[in-house]
Parts: sequence; structure tokens; C-alpha cells
Amino acid sequence: MRTLAIILACLPLAVAGQTNTNQPAVTSPAIDWASTLPTNLWAVAYGTYSTSDRHWGGGLALAYEVTPVVATGLRIDYLNGGFYMPSLNLQLQIPVTVYGVTVVPFGIAGAAMPIAGAGPQNGSAIAIMGVGLAVRVYDKPNHRVSVDGILDWERWNGIGNQVRVGIGIGF
Repeated sequence: MRTLAIILACLPLAVAGQTNTNQPAVTSPAIDWASTLPTNLWAVAYGTYSTSDRHWGGGLALAYEVTPVVATGLRIDYLNGGFYMPSLNLQLQIPVTVYGVTVVPFGIAGAAMPIAGAGPQNGSAIAIMGVGLAVRVYDKPNHRVSVDGILDWERWNGIGNQVRVGIGIGF
């Protein structure tokens, strides 16, 4: 009788333990906060090397993924201790899963304007064209947070070639 009482007492626990509520296995204040942000936004920080004049720099970007294959963004680039250039960009991408890893080859085109450090080109329109690859290093859909490692090469019309390595966080 005592054994039957223990089994009956544990039955509701076993049933509750098998529910499929898609609750996150791990949580933190940062993940909880990130899950309240609008989806399809990406924040990107990157380092830049100018192969044309061998200068180092970096930048920040904020992008919106319109569809899985189209993203738009705003960016500010910085090089060589005084060159600043904001830009508007359009990215065409094709997310592909290879052996369980999401890779995203992409092409980028944009319009920019150097505002400091470009000498006579300050205030002139500059075209940006490039290609790159992102690799998803963290993706938890129920947290709506993804992290990509990013590498790209770009040609800045009238300025030169740039190689960029960065990390993107998608919300």
C-alpha cells in the first residue's frame, strides 16, 4: 500500500516534467533583456585593415534584416587615427547550413561620405562594394539572439581596399 501511495504521489511530477513548453534551458538578465528587443536587428563591431595604405581602424554598424536574404544598414568607419566615414549599405546574403553550422556568404554595396581625414575627398560621395562570409557561432531561437563571426573584403571607390573582421549580434 505504501508503494502505491508513493507512485501515485510522484505521478503528477513525472507528467509535469514531460511538458513541451519550449522554456529556455539557460537564462540570464542579458538574455532576458535581449529577448525584449525588436527582432531582425544586428549590431556589428569590427576591425579594419586598409590594404591600400596599410592603416588600421575599425567601425560600428547597425543593420536591419528585411528578409533572410536582404539586409540594410548604417555604419561608421574609422581609420588611421582621424579618418571618419558614415555609410548606408545594402547586403544580399544566402544563409546556408553546412554540417549543422550556418554560414552566410554575402555581397555588400553602399554609399558613403568621408567627413574627416580624407583630404580633398571629404564631403564627396564614395561607392562601397564587397563580398564576405559570416559564420553563426551561437544561435538560440527561443532567446532570439544570434552571434556571427564576420570576414569581408571591400573596395571603397577612390580610397582603396579594406579587409574587415568582426562580430555581429542579432536580436
